[in-house]
Amino acid sequence: MKGKILLLLTLLFINYADSQNLLTNGGFESGGSGVGFVTNGAGYTELTTPFAGTTASGNFAFVSKPYTINTANFIFEGDHTTLNATGKMLVIDGNTTAGNPRFWQAGNTGTGVTGLTIGTTYRFSYWIKSVSNLGSPANISIQITGGTPPLLIYGTALAPLPALSWRQVVYTFVATATTATIELWNTNTAAVGNDFAVDDFMLTPSSDLMVSANPTSAACVTPNDGSITVTGFGGTPPYVNYTIIWPVTQSNASGIFPNLPPGTYSVSVTDSALPTAATAALGNVVVGPKITVSENVSYCAGSPSTTTLMAAG
Repeated sequence: MKGKILLLLTLLFINYADSQNLLTNGGFESGGSGVGFVTNGAGYTELTTPFAGTTASGNFAFVSKPYTINTANFIFEGDHTTLNATGKMLVIDGNTTAGNPRFWQAGNTGTGVTGLTIGTTYRFSYWIKSVSNLGSPANISIQITGGTPPLLIYGTALAPLPALSWRQVVYTFVATATTATIELWNTNTAAVGNDFAVDDFMLTPSSDLMVSANPTSAACVTPNDGSITVTGFGGTPPYVNYTIIWPVTQSNASGIFPNLPPGTYSVSVTDSALPTAATAALGNVVVGPKITVSENVSYCAGSPSTTTLMAAG
């Protein structure tokens, strides 16, 4: 059987030209529920340390590795912001409660985001992945009050399978009030599987230049058949140049880069703004095999104690 390696997309930072995230604590690094957002829908229960290693439907936690709350079924891969042991993500064991209970509402008390300009188009985005291979994936719906119905312009409502790692979802809406409430819920109420993580929420004017990228799979017997597709948003279309840097440097006008060797790439898009074009940069797109290991531990030979090492990917 031919082995398969997946191209894994790792976003360590996004630079938006002339932009500022209107959301607080979008990456969950500054705290949990009540700091920039709330998770208080029916059936949701927060887990805190020390974790028991098992979860029930509706349990959620802010952790750096999903497996820490469910050692039997959840994956090991780290958060989207930093992909290391210190970054946090919101991990949710799929809720079986009917009625579309919200798992994320913008604002410290869920009352939304203020300071919007009526008539301005905004871009709302987040990153998501499944944390279990069991069952069907989460299906995320969105409601925005104080704006036109949100329009999905990138990604899908279904959480990607763990093998695909993180994927970005992007919506746009036009503000009809100076405050907009933004709410997310999972329409999948299956008890098995349906487990997911979200990270790096953003809300910016849609005119700001933004770049995202998705990889495709590669066969390990042919290490140079990977590819990356880069997409630009906002700014001043058309986009005149897409660039990837290291381990090979390429530029083109399509944003499609085939036949790539394994490695970590920096990706950018340049728009048509004059007199000086603006560039949005995307950091660290990893192409090729990727393995994640547990943190360093100390162990003394001859000691009666034991230690556990973990690896994934």
